[in-house]
Amino acid sequence: MRTRNLLRWAVILAALPVFVATHFDGVAQRADERSGFKSFENWSALGSRRADESPRGWLGVFVTDVEAAEGAESLDPGVLVQGIVIDSPADRAGLRASDIITHVDGRPVISSGDLISRLGAVRPGTSLAFSIERRGRSREVLARLEERPPERRRLEMRRGWIGAAAIDLPDPLRQYLGAPEGSGVMISDLVDFGPAVNAGLELGDVLFEIEGKAVESVRHFQEFVEGGGVGNAVAVKVMRRDLEIALDILIEEKPEEAGDPRRTE
Repeated sequence: MRTRNLLRWAVILAALPVFVATHFDGVAQRADERSGFKSFENWSALGSRRADESPRGWLGVFVTDVEAAEGAESLDPGVLVQGIVIDSPADRAGLRASDIITHVDGRPVISSGDLISRLGAVRPGTSLAFSIERRGRSREVLARLEERPPERRRLEMRRGWIGAAAIDLPDPLRQYLGAPEGSGVMISDLVDFGPAVNAGLELGDVLFEIEGKAVESVRHFQEFVEGGGVGNAVAVKVMRRDLEIALDILIEEKPEEAGDPRRTE
């Protein structure tokens, strides 16, 4: 997969001289990564059990309360799906990261703890109907629960990918390039014919918003993309030569050869 590294650095270096001349007295600082997102490694899989317990139903999703993700109290039922385990019941049923599970078999889901408790009370092999909200639309999916895999088995996440890498920017440079204060990363690498290129993203764009949320750092950027839901199209905003541009980028499954998305692809 060919990338355009030389052009990437040409774009970055072209922006730096003007910035240095204008803001030489400023102190460049890395973006504050106050995201509130939970890392994949720190999540607890639904349906785990002690060795002395009978088998419990397992769906294969990682969830959090909606208000915890949005930073505000939610009066509506539902929990936010933050990740899907590959080849799990949730994966085969078509659930996606960023879905909101609102009901199970017609009963409202009050919290992530409520969902965990209810799934754990169901025997493996039971099929449940899940009502979800996805990009403002309601739909129903049917999933047949299984017994949770052994603890020694590593659970692989289905991660999103758009074929783009980015670098952090100091706040003065962000503002000079037209991004809102405290947000914006510069697109530093693109994969030819990848989702980002197909949507119109260009090297040197300052991407500052995804789905209405500020992109404060490269870490934020990667978490938005990886957790955005494979198959979903996400709305992004970028600054390009003093113009604000809105794009819709389709999230695809991360290819094995893509490597670490925090490095140049």
